[in-house]
Amino acid sequence: MREEVALSLSGVKKKAGAFTFGPIDLEIEKGYCVAVVGPNGSGKSTLFRLVQNLTRPDAGSINVLGLQQPEQEVKIKQSIGYMPDTVFGFEEMTAVQAGNFSQQWYPSWNEDRFEELIRKMEIDRYQAIEKMSKGTQQRVLFALALARDPQLLLLDEPTANLDPFVSRVMMEEIARELEDGEKTVVIATHSMEEVRKFADYVLFLHRGKLLGYYEKDEILDSWKELWVEGTAAEIARTPGVVSAEGKGPVRVVTCSLEETEQSLRERGHTVLRVHSLELDEIFAELLKEHDRGGNHHVASSVETGRS
Repeated sequence: MREEVALSLSGVKKKAGAFTFGPIDLEIEKGYCVAVVGPNGSGKSTLFRLVQNLTRPDAGSINVLGLQQPEQEVKIKQSIGYMPDTVFGFEEMTAVQAGNFSQQWYPSWNEDRFEELIRKMEIDRYQAIEKMSKGTQQRVLFALALARDPQLLLLDEPTANLDPFVSRVMMEEIARELEDGEKTVVIATHSMEEVRKFADYVLFLHRGKLLGYYEKDEILDSWKELWVEGTAAEIARTPGVVSAEGKGPVRVVTCSLEETEQSLRERGHTVLRVHSLELDEIFAELLKEHDRGGNHHVASSVETGRS
């Protein structure tokens, strides 16, 4: 595996009851922030658990920072900062006690960083975590994850239940982690605004399937809504077109603006208007394409959606 790869999944599959995750092939390069996006039940938490060997795949292999799961599980866990969506195992402790407990297991623990985050997040040092609000508990989990000085940071819905001020502080701290280009952040989130502001890449999951892995700026540049003169039936056959609907003019969604526009011009169609799509609109189109069984756009995104 290449040294610049932080996380690699090859043919990974996990079945739990009626839910099946994968099979998934994925490589995430070091030094970037990757947003994992999808509705509840899409497999975001399953992905995080598989990476840490908290649950084992039924098939496939997982490599983290050049180390193989599960053979090198201890070294992998010592290199990961994980923020789950709920507190488990140290509810009766205070934040400081939880820090003292955690540093026994993480050789790279940074006590100064932990104290800084406790202060910035305005966490009561002496209050039992179980008596804190849900939002304050999340702040504690965030501080514990970053204080490990991890090479890979896994954050599961970090800003849910937080007010805008605390969310902004948290995202600024995440950006700070990425400054040296050596660390990697994978963040599961429903906030498209956070994805737009902070993510370098976007990974779309739905019902355990990988719908696409894109460079964020590239997907925003290439996926567009067009209004075109012509009929939906003939325009639908244009390269790059994901959907074509309506009558005179036709609403067209493309995943390859330049290719689609060129083909339309060559065939004598007039593009009346081009409109940018938001990430949630793009995700909705990917879901429609997946439900229609049109996987050619989805597959190509994994192969070509990286710079």
